[in-house]
Amino acid sequence: MATIEHLPPAVAVAERVRRLYGDESLSDPAGVVHVAAVGREPDGGLVVLKINQSTPHSLHDRFALDLARARADVIVTTGAILRAEPGLRYELASDRADALHTWRMDQLGRPTPPLVVVLTGREDIDLDHPTLHGWAQPWIFTNVDAAKALHGRLPQHVGLAGVPSPDLETLIEWAQRRFDARTITIEAGPATTRPLYEEGPCLVDELMLSVFEGTIPTDARGDPFASERTLERLFPRRHEGEVVEENSGPWRFVRLLRTG
Repeated sequence: MATIEHLPPAVAVAERVRRLYGDESLSDPAGVVHVAAVGREPDGGLVVLKINQSTPHSLHDRFALDLARARADVIVTTGAILRAEPGLRYELASDRADALHTWRMDQLGRPTPPLVVVLTGREDIDLDHPTLHGWAQPWIFTNVDAAKALHGRLPQHVGLAGVPSPDLETLIEWAQRRFDARTITIEAGPATTRPLYEEGPCLVDELMLSVFEGTIPTDARGDPFASERTLERLFPRRHEGEVVEENSGPWRFVRLLRTG
């Protein structure tokens, strides 16, 4: 039997997805997808994993992040993330990156890269940041004053949108209206994403969680994530595979869905 490394790209991706999530049907538009890496506390609560030298490493988590990016029409990040991670690139860089590029084109019908939209209220964007010079087509989504200050300073290939009150909900509506975005992947910290779960109707259609089930290093322990009770209430459908043992410890990969 062929190993996953020797399978055709579409089959290899489907098999990897099946092993991680117990499901492989990811070809349809997904709406708003939030992707996050979290750790489980001894009491069962979830906390966001900070990205630093202490963060538990996982090749499967890297694949999950690339999978979310490969599915996207638009990837949403924030100015805070760019400031915190000066080397961050919006590329596909897992061990299955080539297969995911082919899968995106052949299975999803997306031959061009997604947009990466930076949500920020500030004008001090590092114009040399790798996010603005990578695979995904960059845009800045900000307030009117910051947009005026940035106008004429950005590289020609970087898009710019200024609105009176830039927030995640406004950005989602803008991306759907302007670009007909049918899968919007959100990569943002808890300060930005917490309102998605706590204020009004839930805007997230799917939550992709990489859950570290081992002992969380102190320096990698971030802010609390939404509680399991909240997640169960908002996302009645759950897909997950077996726990994966990695050098950093045990991981579980979960897709939570609102409907369908």
